[in-house]
Amino acid sequence: RPAAASCWLVVWTTLTLLSDGRVLAVGPSAAIYDPATGTWSTSALPGGGREGHTATLLLDGSVLVAGGVGRNTGMIYHPATQTWAAAANAMSTVRWSHQAVRLLDGRVLLTGGQGPYALPTAELFTPKEVMPFALDVTGPATLSLSGGQYAPNPFDIVATMTNTGAATA
Repeated sequence: RPAAASCWLVVWTTLTLLSDGRVLAVGPSAAIYDPATGTWSTSALPGGGREGHTATLLLDGSVLVAGGVGRNTGMIYHPATQTWAAAANAMSTVRWSHQAVRLLDGRVLLTGGQGPYALPTAELFTPKEVMPFALDVTGPATLSLSGGQYAPNPFDIVATMTNTGAATA
């Protein structure tokens, strides 16, 4: 049992499996768990801890930590250098208790959650490098996503859901 970190591994802490098998824990603080040694090491989290955020492993092995209570910012953790960097731009609004998923082309779709009010919106984070192909997602509404380029603002609003289930872009 990892006692050193267990005092803050509570509600709203994310755990992300890194490419090398270690685990990044982000919440009121940040730490790395190494299952090979069974030890925790701390990682300074710029701007302080987060609650209600998401943490998504990117294609290059880095981790996008996005949003959180009172936050519209993202941070990128680079495991190879054990450093943090701010995402280039802020999200369109404060967003917490949302969902995030990495798409096949490497972008991250963030949806819903809370902000100043319940958020019926989605945003797309585009890392500096994405896979050069297009992905079309079709359902009750059609959302077309095309990749292969760097977006000037890595957080772009892609759709707003209405209470009828329709999406508008």
